[in-house]
Formats: sequence, C-alpha cells, structure tokens
Amino acid sequence: MGRNRKAIVGDVNEYKATIEYLQQGYMVFKNVSASGSIDLVIVHPDTGDIKLIDVKTKSYRKTGRVGTQINRHRTKEQIRLGVQFKFMEKE
Repeated sequence: MGRNRKAIVGDVNEYKATIEYLQQGYMVFKNVSASGSIDLVIVHPDTGDIKLIDVKTKSYRKTGRVGTQINRHRTKEQIRLGVQFKFMEKE
C-alpha cells in the first residue's frame, strides 16, 4: 500500500516551512498528531513572538479560471486560536 502523493507533498512542505522558520531564528515545534488545526508553533527567542501555523500547499485551478490559485479558508477553530496559514509551492 503506497502513500497518497498529496500527503507526501504536504509533509515535504511542512519540513520546508520548518527550515524557513529556523533560518529566520525561530524555535519550531511540530504537531505530533497526523491531523489537527496547527502544524507548527514557532517562537522567536529574542522578541517573544509566538505564531500558530498551518502549512498549506498552493493549488491552482485546472478548469474555469485556469491557473488561478484556489483559496483556502481557516476553520472556526483556527480563527478562534489565531492560526495563520503558510502557503508553499508544490514544486
């Protein structure tokens, strides 16, 4: 049984986002659950800045307005918690 290609791309993008935040000086804490409202908690040790991040892979329409980005919306829970989206290219 193989893994879903979409899930693999999502996992790779979470690690790419992790690297980006580490390079910006943040401490990064990953969600250990397979699913959830938050993928990463990032904390900047100098400023005390704390962000809750949900990493999303950008998707583009194949019909209708071909090539335009498909919008993603935060869930009610994500809005309540102040979760931010981090959009990544599929590559």
